[in-house]
Amino acid sequence: VEIKEVKRLELPELDDELVKEITQQRFDNVADFKADVKLQLQAHFTDKSEQDLLEAMSAKLIEEHPVPTPKAMVASFQNMLLENAKRQMGGQFPQSLNEAEFLETLKPNAEKHARWLLVSQKIAKENELNVTDEDIKAYAEKEAEKEPSLTVEQLVSTYMSTEFKDYIIDTILKEKIYDVIKSKVTITKEATPVPEHQG
Repeated sequence: VEIKEVKRLELPELDDELVKEITQQRFDNVADFKADVKLQLQAHFTDKSEQDLLEAMSAKLIEEHPVPTPKAMVASFQNMLLENAKRQMGGQFPQSLNEAEFLETLKPNAEKHARWLLVSQKIAKENELNVTDEDIKAYAEKEAEKEPSLTVEQLVSTYMSTEFKDYIIDTILKEKIYDVIKSKVTITKEATPVPEHQG
């Protein structure tokens, strides 16, 4: 094999002019751009840490409360997971995939979903958790801070619509359930070292 040439990509130096160009004038200088990137990274890892914590807590609750799950509920979750997988593959499975066998492999995960639904419903009932219109407005205010292009009134109108209300109520109720769980467990924070960049 004869190598005729080796090309190296030379990246332009990050300066104020480049920042203006790549951000379409959102930022005027490198310092502001780096500060924004840092904030976005912090928000991303905070959200991921919170999500990991919630998943760990729900998994522990499912493990410690092996409630019996109705077959119809498990089957419903199996079909939901099957349809989700099908959508991710463009709406249909390849002919080589045996759908019945694949559906069976989804059963353990479906059982976990069903158990978590039953456990969370019990927590909501025991703690008399519910979602009011004021809760929906407060949720809209929180989301409006993340998306300045939308007003609280616009979000409230959307969340109260027939298409979205059930979903938003479920989302807020889930947050309340997790708040109850977090209030009853001891959380130990551990620092995770960031791998050093090589090169």
